[in-house]
Amino acid sequence: MLPAPLPSRQRARFVSPLACLPNELLGTTFCFLHRHDLASVVRACRAFYTEGQSYLYRFVELSNESPNLQETIALLGTVRVGAFVREVALITTGSRIVPAPTWFPPDVVQHWVGLRRLELSGVPFTTRQDMDLFRRTLETYCRNLQILAYRHDPYLVFPGVEAGMLGGKRGREHTLDFGSANKSAYCLTHITFAGAVAHYLGSAFDTFTTLRFPNLKSLELGTLATHSGSVHHDTTVTSVTSFIVQHNTIEHLSLGKRVPRNGLFFDVDEALISADTLPKLRSFEGCPATLTVFARRGVSSVFLLTALSLFACGENLDDVSAMVRAIRLSPVRVLSSVRDFGIEFPSVVVPSIMADGVHAMSSNAMVRHAMPSNAMLRQRACLDEIAGVFPSVVNYSGTFPAMRSILLKETFGLYPHLETISVPWYTLLVHMEPSGERDYFAPLVGSLPSLNTVVARKPRYTNFKDQVFTFVRNPAGELSKVVREQVRLAGSFSWRP
Repeated sequence: MLPAPLPSRQRARFVSPLACLPNELLGTTFCFLHRHDLASVVRACRAFYTEGQSYLYRFVELSNESPNLQETIALLGTVRVGAFVREVALITTGSRIVPAPTWFPPDVVQHWVGLRRLELSGVPFTTRQDMDLFRRTLETYCRNLQILAYRHDPYLVFPGVEAGMLGGKRGREHTLDFGSANKSAYCLTHITFAGAVAHYLGSAFDTFTTLRFPNLKSLELGTLATHSGSVHHDTTVTSVTSFIVQHNTIEHLSLGKRVPRNGLFFDVDEALISADTLPKLRSFEGCPATLTVFARRGVSSVFLLTALSLFACGENLDDVSAMVRAIRLSPVRVLSSVRDFGIEFPSVVVPSIMADGVHAMSSNAMVRHAMPSNAMLRQRACLDEIAGVFPSVVNYSGTFPAMRSILLKETFGLYPHLETISVPWYTLLVHMEPSGERDYFAPLVGSLPSLNTVVARKPRYTNFKDQVFTFVRNPAGELSKVVREQVRLAGSFSWRP
């Protein structure tokens, strides 16, 4: 039974106990809530109304199909709420052939003086005048803008980046002209090329490598694809290496996450690498061969890395062994500071699945067990070598085949300080009984006293959720309970400044 409502006089004298708490404490308490729950708290708790709005509107995602769109835009256009905005994503849905009408007033951003990141998916404008007004407003009022992410479109043209279009055999390809990028060179801190970047002689990429960005912190070049037999391959490697070396402010460097179709890894020009190259480097993503060059040339920052992600496949497993040898022969024998580590073995990412009947997605599919292949044995040997040079790893994210409980312990038991492990779903769930989480993880947890979480990542490009296994230990440190949750997590390896 619900309690009787308070008389009006008592309601007038009632004061929420939260009103006595400082705003900083309320913010620390409620800032971790999801947006929907946070909005409910802001509406219900008047003592948290002003401070709560600063968290509620710090990250904004708007779409032309959002409910109450005009009211939301009007609220964000006020001086009081606009000052809270830090990151904004504007999403325009609809056909590119028949673009949606202008749904976002371009002058609203004039009050977003603290805006740091802006993402444009689609075009919120239909006229060049609106685009020009939007650009001028950003330049004038949003002086703290650090990251601007958008896709090529005739209506999206920003200073220093002029968009053009080229015809290709596989459809239309986009190229960017960086000819006037020096206008914003001092403002850029993050540069990212997503996916594969095909290099052609005389292309805009050549112009890009001649520019300088004094405050560059993060450089992700994507998978740079050049043909090893091309007469211009060495020129490309030299120009890109020179560009990297001359930016000694880089803290995160990514040279690709996949092998190009021609099977060529981009490698650096070793002649340009010296001991004082990239002194602030703390995060690296790429192939083992590049790290081998850095270690062989005595790059001191390599041994101060805190995050490392390597891509290893059947064709470059020897590079892993060479990397380990180069590190052990250097004055600093181990990469003892690496805390976040990721490695991927793509040749064994999918277990062998056989299904009864014609359809592979049949409900009675079962796993076929086989003896380890020579490739798998080589990869196990590589893992053993890697563990010897990364003794302080705390977070491990990798791609492995399906593992039984004992194999899981043998693979990760070499890292005594592990706290978190992230692997694909099939690595764990293929051999795990429906209610046998405790028996499955007991050997692993028993060998790693600091381990508290294992993540089974969802299949890529699906709407499934990641499965998180949290371990509860008794006073003696033994596993007593496994808590299983389904949540949505970010990428397994990501660098944040």
